Amino acid sequence: MKIGKDKTASGTGRTIPLSLRAIETLKFWAQQFPERKPAHFLFPSESYGLHGTKGSFGGEVKVFKYDPDKPVGTIKSAWQTARKRTQRYCPYCKTGMLADQEKPVTGYFCVNCGFDLPELPTGLTGLRLHDLRHSAVSRMIAARVPLPIIAKIVGWSPSTMANMAARYGHFGIDELRDAVEAISGSGNVGIKVESPQNPPQSDATPQANVN
Repeated sequence: MKIGKDKTASGTGRTIPLSLRAIETLKFWAQQFPERKPAHFLFPSESYGLHGTKGSFGGEVKVFKYDPDKPVGTIKSAWQTARKRTQRYCPYCKTGMLADQEKPVTGYFCVNCGFDLPELPTGLTGLRLHDLRHSAVSRMIAARVPLPIIAKIVGWSPSTMANMAARYGHFGIDELRDAVEAISGSGNVGIKVESPQNPPQSDATPQANVN
């Protein structure tokens, strides 16, 4: 995937390989447009409308305007809608959706298990796109991906690489121990856990080899 104009010069025009999971997700999305052509945009301009029972969240979402030759203008509206939709998942059965109670009754109920709620749960309404970026960088650092590679993927400039590493990196004692052990070299399998044959000496102590 090639990134177009970015906020920084380092991020503009960079090429990012997609993970297998991302590729399969995009293939699934492309199946929603059986008549799409190679020249069409993967995320085309669309307008949606909800057709359902009055006073109920349930219903069928339908596209009433679609232009495959025009890319989606912004993901802001889609992102906000996706976050609000997480509030509709039933916290009790985990699979049902919460619908509005019929007026004059207030509150919500699960269409699957019938669980009642006076208010909608918080869901992921506080999730930001930048939070996903933070999680991705933290996972790559935990997986010991070299910092220059991470910088290339996310578009860091060399001057900000060290600062971003300190901000995103959360290293545990195991990672720090492995880093120290790397000084000895992985090939030194013959090293014995014992005192060195020539321990350090102070300037006041005569130098002598210990046999």
